[in-house]
Amino acid sequence: MEPGVHQFFPMDLLVNGAKVATYYWFVCCTRIATLSAEHCYPPLNERGFFKASLFGQQQNDRLVLSREKIGAHHAWVDKFHGVLFFSNAFAERLKALELSGVRFRPISEA
Repeated sequence: MEPGVHQFFPMDLLVNGAKVATYYWFVCCTRIATLSAEHCYPPLNERGFFKASLFGQQQNDRLVLSREKIGAHHAWVDKFHGVLFFSNAFAERLKALELSGVRFRPISEA
């Protein structure tokens, strides 16, 4: 969905020297700040990082991404959260491929 942006490296899985499968390592090459300072709770710290609540109080935490900051990107690592995110369109394509090792969790957008 973003040709020429990200990298995929094939990795052969060998068992006793025999190739049994080929896997692909995905390297996301887009790093942008997409957290919504107005909507995240707890609020972003003074440097813009999201820090979850302490002592098991995360049930009220709210991670919200900014649709405006995401723009047309389909895969990115957030500069201030360090997490890999996929657009809904990219996630749907990956789900359709029935890949292993990929987990999706919806995140709110504002």
